[in-house]
Amino acid sequence: MKPFFFLLTLFLLSACNSSDEEVRGEHESSATVEMHPSRISRENKNFVRNQLATLQTSHILEAAATELQMKPEALKKSLEISQVRENAFIKITAHHDDKTMPKLIVTAVLESYRRFRKEQEKKWATDQLSALARSIKEQEKIVLNTSKDNATWAYGIPYFDSEDLQKTEEQMIQSAKDKLAQFEKQAALTKKQIGKLEKLDDEQLILYAAGLDLPGNEVANYYEHYKETTGNRQRLLDSGLGRTHPDIMREEEKMRTTLDKAKEECRTLLKNLKIKLELVEAQIPKMGQMLEDRGTENESLESRQLTYRRAREEHEDAKLLLRELEARKERVRSFFESTESFFTIRDWEHQ
Repeated sequence: MKPFFFLLTLFLLSACNSSDEEVRGEHESSATVEMHPSRISRENKNFVRNQLATLQTSHILEAAATELQMKPEALKKSLEISQVRENAFIKITAHHDDKTMPKLIVTAVLESYRRFRKEQEKKWATDQLSALARSIKEQEKIVLNTSKDNATWAYGIPYFDSEDLQKTEEQMIQSAKDKLAQFEKQAALTKKQIGKLEKLDDEQLILYAAGLDLPGNEVANYYEHYKETTGNRQRLLDSGLGRTHPDIMREEEKMRTTLDKAKEECRTLLKNLKIKLELVEAQIPKMGQMLEDRGTENESLESRQLTYRRAREEHEDAKLLLRELEARKERVRSFFESTESFFTIRDWEHQ
């Protein structure tokens, strides 16, 4: 009986080995891959181990199996994935009875891994851009507020930042009163300009806006171009051309385009005037209160100058942080649009 059991054991072992070989297949391909870190998967002592684990996740393997039209379990059994000697290399080996399949399996797994990494990078970049956009919006508010404070200290009592400390108190207060009156006049004029820009339309709007003496006002240029185009159209009509003639229609298209650009410039002027009015109106009550309280204040001129300089520094710091946030956003956007290599195949072996 003992020889019988011995032969039976050998038969079962042989069957198990042949079954394992049937799953593995007689052909194999191996790729030695160098893994590359990125912005969200920083290089550290666990980086390669983490990527090794990622390559063997069901998400990666099922995507590769679907691409190859294989069952995930069959693909998993055909693979051997291991780290090469504690360095940045991973070896991926696939077995199959079909000679062409092992390399296809390895390639599909790597492509699935690349897509997964890309999706992770994209999500990271999207989240970063959203967070930076919120931070920039908040910082813009801080810049605006510090600008108001800085302007109030700079212009509310004009001598705060002056090197001339020989002025009498009366001269200082009179200078401040003059400045306050100037701002009140400026606020009234700005309100009037805003009202006109909001009320008028088309050619009347452009004609009015063209006459405003404001920094960066381009409406006058558009208005001159509009008049020139209108004159060209009229001369063509006077020459006997019909209203549907291509030359007439071309001039009318130029008129519409110029008018649209002029209106857009008017909207920009209106927006800038509202910001200007907000700044001036924020200064006026503070300046008035400072003048009213001046007689009872014991704060020295030196102390007030220090307060102004601190306000100015806070404003400059706020602007600097805003520029840094905008630069960081641009770097993330560039990264988002770039194509990053997550790995490099250093060697292929086929048997």
